[in-house]
Amino acid sequence: MKNDVLLASHPENLKQFKPKPYYWYLKPTVVGDFIVQLANCINALQRYLEKHEDEQVFMLRGFVRVNTKAQLERYIGEVKKTLERFNGPCTIIAEAPEMPSYVEFEVGMINTTDVELKYGEMENLRYTQIQYKSHTEYWFGGAIGQGGNTTEENSKEAFEQLQRAFASIGLSFDAIVRQWNYIEDICGLQEVGAKKRQNYQQFNDVRATYYKQFRKVDGFPAATGIGQLFGGVIVECMLVDGCEGCSVFSVKNQSQEDAYCYSQQVLVGDSIRTGSRKQVPQFERAKLMRVQQKGRLFISGTAAIIGQDTVDLNDVVAQTKVIINHLKELIYTSASYYEANEFEKEYIAYLRCYVKHQADIPVVRDVCLRNFNDVPMSFVVADICRRELLVEIEAEVYRGE
Repeated sequence: MKNDVLLASHPENLKQFKPKPYYWYLKPTVVGDFIVQLANCINALQRYLEKHEDEQVFMLRGFVRVNTKAQLERYIGEVKKTLERFNGPCTIIAEAPEMPSYVEFEVGMINTTDVELKYGEMENLRYTQIQYKSHTEYWFGGAIGQGGNTTEENSKEAFEQLQRAFASIGLSFDAIVRQWNYIEDICGLQEVGAKKRQNYQQFNDVRATYYKQFRKVDGFPAATGIGQLFGGVIVECMLVDGCEGCSVFSVKNQSQEDAYCYSQQVLVGDSIRTGSRKQVPQFERAKLMRVQQKGRLFISGTAAIIGQDTVDLNDVVAQTKVIINHLKELIYTSASYYEANEFEKEYIAYLRCYVKHQADIPVVRDVCLRNFNDVPMSFVVADICRRELLVEIEAEVYRGE
């Protein structure tokens, strides 16, 4: 595999991405409490945008360190107050950034010289519309379900909000290319009647119901399903519409079973009804979007699973190495969708690393840096969808000049 990786950790180093979207991990550079660090991050972003009038933010994700649900709600309020002039989507997720930060932002940015960017809102969901010459992208902030008594109820609330918002602007679940799913206490079991139902399984059951009803195309989006400390269920989406000369492919990993082909044995907890089958996780290992002479690979949250089984139990270094091999295999496999010697350069736009234990972040970072050098990457603390998994990594990769 030819892997000419762009080294970049700050927007000033990302000019080669224009007009591609790019990502900036905005971390506080001061010691202080949440309010101090929040102001430090937002001030840095504002200073950058003031100097670069053609650059605009198409999405923000904030990762916060919290101890209680009330603290999360208070922090979300502070972020909204600080960003009151920003009309785009911003999702706040209860996944702690690396110590000693209380907050960290993932900033999606794009140069608007050759594209048109608009902000919108439907069903109380903010989104960004990016109009390219060949297609339109819609980046939706997180639909939140947290008013129910179960993860199933919260998942339905989030998916119903998305469905109404999509329909309001003439879209459907068919258009989803990339999806992020944040699930409170993802591996936990809830007593529902006489059954013990895993939270992740409840989410998967609801996702399958909405996909069956509202998604008619073959295959599934690339997706991440990950834990969060509080917040119920949050679902973010990126949709693509009106493609001319655009093709979207599902990219397989020969080392892993497709998640939607898992057997019932690896699914945890009871099913919805006695005798019914539990729904499998419906996502692709990666999705490749080819737009004219450019390629963009969305790699789903990837863990140390071979076939359908977890490997290297209790060894975070070994699990991280397995994941990196998976990432490289997906990148390599995606090259088969190009002509020979076409688009030799590859740019890894970002790595987001979910690590179960804060103390393991330094060793995970060391493995990632040895393989990907100074690619923009972040590390947040989150439970993975299986209790024995210690790390999960997602990525986005560009191919072409």
